[in-house]
Amino acid sequence: MKKYTDITPNSFKNQTHHSYQLKDLQEGTNYTCEIAANEVDAVRKIFNVQVMRIHKGASRVSVTPAMALMLPLCLSVVAIITVLLVAFTRRKPRQRMKELFMKPENHSYTPGFSLPASCDIQHHQEKGTQEEMVSLPGNRLTPPRLLICYSSYDGPAHVKAVMQLGAFIQQHMATQVCLDLWDSLNVAGEGGMAWHCRQIRECDFILVICSRGLNHRPEPLQPQGDTVHEEADGEPDFGSNFNFSSEAAVRLICTEVGRAKARGQDLSKYMAAIFEYSEEVDIPTELRLVSHYTLTKDLELIFSHIHGVALHRPGTYLKINHISEEGFTKLPAGAALRWAVSEAGMAMRAKCHHPVDRGN
Repeated sequence: MKKYTDITPNSFKNQTHHSYQLKDLQEGTNYTCEIAANEVDAVRKIFNVQVMRIHKGASRVSVTPAMALMLPLCLSVVAIITVLLVAFTRRKPRQRMKELFMKPENHSYTPGFSLPASCDIQHHQEKGTQEEMVSLPGNRLTPPRLLICYSSYDGPAHVKAVMQLGAFIQQHMATQVCLDLWDSLNVAGEGGMAWHCRQIRECDFILVICSRGLNHRPEPLQPQGDTVHEEADGEPDFGSNFNFSSEAAVRLICTEVGRAKARGQDLSKYMAAIFEYSEEVDIPTELRLVSHYTLTKDLELIFSHIHGVALHRPGTYLKINHISEEGFTKLPAGAALRWAVSEAGMAMRAKCHHPVDRGN
């Protein structure tokens, strides 16, 4: 269908160019236009006009289904995440028990050294119980070595308590204990002080059992005589050369601690402890710079110190049943330790109330 339209230029506005807007065109239709002057045999110029289809409606049709699927999915994900965040941030602390077990097969150990078959550790929150298998830090092939130093001037009951403590730590705290009373042959062969110096160098940790006897200053040793001196009450003289080496080692340890503190070095190798019958003032000044504990209630803390196990975490704490303050006496070694500490306490109190008469 041909349609002719007269175009009248406005030469007053523009004498060289004129614009004209085609009207009533339909979408998606191709038009052939011809322009010429309104004269006979005028030159005609032909050009094509293609009207493209407007895609507003098409875009709406193609996008809407995708949006209809994605929008609910996104809203659902956001809602789930919001609910989880609210549940985790606003929930009250729940108590749950996690049974954790140390794997003794992760450690190789020397003959005579026993690791606990299972270390019952409870992870406390408010509700629920869950069992987990964990192991102690496995970057070593042997259990950590712990040297125990003490004063023998507080009598045989105190020495027995130290021995029972060493036995309990070795049997139930996955630690190899070095104690001069257990290695008397090497102590005699090397000499007491040399043996202690070697152990101080080689052991991973050093535990000094502090008591009133650490402040005792022994009298000079008699150069001759093989007789063992007896106290007035019939007890052996613990100031002998064999027993003196432990006290000398403690003084050496105090010196090393002071030197390490002055140099800003790590002091975690050293620990101090007192039994319940001793007092804080029995701890030498230098050893107050290191971690110090009261036995037997702090066995868990010593375990944590030696093995690097965190007992407290945000909202939770770990309780190791068989070495806890309430639970360690359920073990034979723990009961023996408890009894030895009680006997030593009674002996110390008796000594305070009835001092030895050193008169004529």
